[in-house]
Amino acid sequence: AISFRGFCLGLAALDFRCDAVGLWQDLGGEGCSALKLSAIDPVAANVLEYFGRWCDDHIGGPYELFCHFDAAGSGEVSVEDFLHGLLSLRFFDASDLPPHVARVDNARQSLCVYLDSSGRGALAAEDLLFLEQDGDKRHRFEESLNRMRENGRHTAAGQEPLPKTAEEVLKAGKAWIHELWYTNRLDPNNDLARELLGTRRRPSSAPCAARRRGSAASGGLGVCGPQRPSSANMPVFSNGVAVSQALLA
Repeated sequence: AISFRGFCLGLAALDFRCDAVGLWQDLGGEGCSALKLSAIDPVAANVLEYFGRWCDDHIGGPYELFCHFDAAGSGEVSVEDFLHGLLSLRFFDASDLPPHVARVDNARQSLCVYLDSSGRGALAAEDLLFLEQDGDKRHRFEESLNRMRENGRHTAAGQEPLPKTAEEVLKAGKAWIHELWYTNRLDPNNDLARELLGTRRRPSSAPCAARRRGSAASGGLGVCGPQRPSSANMPVFSNGVAVSQALLA
């Protein structure tokens, strides 16, 4: 339902100039305090009321239906995907469907038009949330959607957004790891690597000093020098969590 103030604001947004009080009374009757959709468009009111009840009975509510269809978490479902989703849930098999949604084509011209009021060809959670009859539940979902808009979709479950300081630490850690890698200080036998990972020194089949001598004899720097490592001699760590903890320490 809409209040008279909301009704007047809507008329102004549409630049519709008329006798607002007279139109209000013509639609809602004398002494009307709130105007319902059924007074303006009985067909739309019937379709939306039925669809809202069906959502409650079959999947828990309209917001739950949207989340079921938006499995990827993109925040949007195309009208065609929405209709395919209703087909998969056997919505059109119900025996008491209103005539205007009895078939897919009918629903495309009625239900989808009512929900996609902006004509974008896609639906967002907000486009279905108004059908939720439980006021407290609707309010919780609205707060969740507001958090997602402000901080990103990962906050839907009440998680806090990544602090700016943490983002800076991760960026600095990436640069630090890059420097360690190209100066060969991430060798598992290196003292720094053992300190970070808390691991024992692993025996080496070819000691670093011997490799240096062999490399020097051939005029090279050797694998222990500051050369770019190849994929063949990449060190592999089994304790990646320890590296992450060291970065954030």
